[in-house]
Amino acid sequence: MVKVWGSFKSTRGLRQGDPLSPTLFVIAAECLSRGLELLYQQQPRLTFLSKSNLPISHLAFADDIVIFSKGTRRELKILMDFLKQYEQMSGQRINREKSSFTVDKKTPALRVRCIQNVTGFRLKLLPITYLGAPIFKGNKKGILFDDLIQKIRNKITGWEKALLSHGRTTSTHKKCPQCDADIPSPSAETPKYVMERIERIFNKFFWGHLGDQRKLIWSSWDSICYPTEEGGFGVRRIQDVVQSFQLKMWWRFRNQNSLWSHFLLDKYCKGSHPVTVKPSYIASANWKRMCRNRKEAENHLFWSIGKGELSFWFDNWIGDKPLYEILPEHTWNSSPVNAYWENNSWNNSKLQEILPANVVHQISQIPFEADTIDAPVWKLSSSGNFNMKATWNSLRQTRTLQQLSKEIWSPLITPTMSIFIWRLITNKIPVDEKLQEKGFQLASKCTCCDHTESLRHLFIDGTGISRVWEYFAKKLNMNLPRTDNIVLLLNYWRISALGANHIRMILPMLILWFGWLERNDVKHRNKKFNPERIIWKVHQHIVTISKTKIAKGLNWKGDRHFAKSIGLDIGSSYKPKLKIVKWTKPEAGWIKINTDGASKGNPGVAGAGGIARNEEGAVIFAFYETLGEANNSFAEVFGLFKALQICQTEGLPRVWIEVDANCIIHLIQKSATAHWSMKHMLTHIHLMLKRVEFKITHIYREGNRAADFLANLACSTNSSQLLRGRIFKDNSGGSLSVTVKEFPTSEPNKITRFSGSTSIHVLLLTLIMSLIISVEDSFGCLSWWME
Repeated sequence: MVKVWGSFKSTRGLRQGDPLSPTLFVIAAECLSRGLELLYQQQPRLTFLSKSNLPISHLAFADDIVIFSKGTRRELKILMDFLKQYEQMSGQRINREKSSFTVDKKTPALRVRCIQNVTGFRLKLLPITYLGAPIFKGNKKGILFDDLIQKIRNKITGWEKALLSHGRTTSTHKKCPQCDADIPSPSAETPKYVMERIERIFNKFFWGHLGDQRKLIWSSWDSICYPTEEGGFGVRRIQDVVQSFQLKMWWRFRNQNSLWSHFLLDKYCKGSHPVTVKPSYIASANWKRMCRNRKEAENHLFWSIGKGELSFWFDNWIGDKPLYEILPEHTWNSSPVNAYWENNSWNNSKLQEILPANVVHQISQIPFEADTIDAPVWKLSSSGNFNMKATWNSLRQTRTLQQLSKEIWSPLITPTMSIFIWRLITNKIPVDEKLQEKGFQLASKCTCCDHTESLRHLFIDGTGISRVWEYFAKKLNMNLPRTDNIVLLLNYWRISALGANHIRMILPMLILWFGWLERNDVKHRNKKFNPERIIWKVHQHIVTISKTKIAKGLNWKGDRHFAKSIGLDIGSSYKPKLKIVKWTKPEAGWIKINTDGASKGNPGVAGAGGIARNEEGAVIFAFYETLGEANNSFAEVFGLFKALQICQTEGLPRVWIEVDANCIIHLIQKSATAHWSMKHMLTHIHLMLKRVEFKITHIYREGNRAADFLANLACSTNSSQLLRGRIFKDNSGGSLSVTVKEFPTSEPNKITRFSGSTSIHVLLLTLIMSLIISVEDSFGCLSWWME
């Protein structure tokens, strides 16, 4: 065995595509970046002078680097000596043919020649393009974005040659506008007319323009830039996307600890709050643009208090508005929020000196955890983080929701089919009658008879297509409606469907699509119209999506006989399991609280309820509270919040929390993020839990019947009550008894209790009859539950 040690000299570099290559490049780039930082610290005279006191030596992205320096010969020689040393150490070489330098247009020619001689780089005047965005000085001009438009044209030229279908074209549109709008938006405001030019290019491409060949454009770009449920294609207008990115810039500026945000703060704010700064006429175009969008961005920005380093007056940490907008007549200052704390709580006396009583009361209800950081919250997003889709949704134009428009974009058919159905229901199909309306001079004749070709005749009344409709209607035991309107026909099939993406919604769209293909074959390929061929193609599509598991058993609900008739075996994959669900008593010294929330509509009329019991099963307290209109999550969280408040009032030191919603457990354990509107309530919950010994577990709904009953009682009675072992009337005229043995039992006249033997007989009967039942015994709720 030979042992080898020591060093060796490499003889060649890595092959192209080697996975180690990017890692080595990152290490080399980091070495260059740190070397430049150290050089500028040792040679302060190199620093490029700006209005910011924060020195910027360079900006780097991938293999592009921009170095800021003075243009004197001495400083340039120091910089070039460093770059030469880096070349020798790293083995990399600077490409002087691709490298350039930029100076102010008023720079003397002698100084320019000096820079060229020292660096060996060529002069490049503004505007220049960096990372796809034009960098310029002065007013923006459309010519600055000609390179961007040409890139888009080049991409589309390649796609045109591929002869993409409408479905593939839509997919490229969904990606291309966002990607290309993303390039200029962070650093340069794209003129509106430039965005309109790009959208015109997209629209022509979508409707089949090939080079100079002109084709009929059936719809404007604006009309399809809506979500599918609003009658669009799910494509976004570039202007809305760019506007969303502008709000994102302000979000990043306000909450990110980055070099860019620190530079802007130091250059333009000078110790003032960003909300109050007015941009000067000499400020950069980017800063002016950010200030124009500042008001709208701040309306969506909320701060969750942590260390309290936020501005007391100018940051929105209260709710809807910051204090300077709530109290515009007051004298403002730069005090932080924690200046009004004392011993980790609000100093009400100090607050009362400067604020009205109602505002002081509102502030005193706001919780905070001083050991956490101040966290920004984007109110348009449920998670609180900036969300591009939610922001875009708040900026765009909206239309009325259309259920049929949503259904036609089913995953059981192709996007090309969906676009065809969209064109069909919006009367944008090139049948002879429609082309005549557009001014085309042509003779019209149906492909299956001598009738004039119209939408109604081709897709509903025609001799051939009517046989297809009758065939499938008979298969599904349906009566076809008497209508000449395609939208009404599709809605008739949709209403008869048992759920979304049901086979009854898919069938009519397949009939229409393959009917259109049959018409084209007859008209352009000299075939004879054959209804049997349409039926066969519909069968083949259904068989394909079933065998590939795209269509599931749920899509065939109520129509499995049809699947069987075409040779498909749609078996049920659901296998029920029996599981015992039982409420158990807590250990000695513990109090178990069960809570629940209910919402009739989600969101809708909501209520919360809870019950606390000791180790003997005795009820300590119970409550139910109406919440107005809210969703299930809010009701669930409020139920726990209220129960812990009562436990704190009662001085209960050891609490076992049991809920039937796993999301509540994740929120308490901080493994999930709640909607930003519940942050204050969750902070209260976490603060209360710090003062007690607790544990939290999950129980199935069948074992949480008591809390579930109370939550629903709050919804039905629209009232709130705290109970301590007393009987009260419910809506049905019966009574609810809070006893040691059981809780709750609601019956018209009496309370029935099962003995142990009775319970056993009931359980045996349950197993025999395969029914789900539940019984109340001294241990709470015992249920057979089908999983």
